Amino acid sequence: MIVDSDLQLAYKECGRITKKEAANFYYAFLTLPKNRRRAIYAVYAFCRYCDDAVDDNLQLIQNWKAWIYYVKN
Repeated sequence: MIVDSDLQLAYKECGRITKKEAANFYYAFLTLPKNRRRAIYAVYAFCRYCDDAVDDNLQLIQNWKAWIYYVKN
């Protein structure tokens, strides 16, 4: 079960990923309302994670499958 503190940590991590990997996006979206900004950071972080997994890291794909299995069950 996801609790609010977990969700807040996840949003914070998504912001960190966006700032590190695409600082121009990070700063461009600072003017948005907080809920929209966090959502965009989450989408970016997810897409970045998928792109990295497909490009060159089988271990990321295996971790992702394990995480999906965990969430579903």
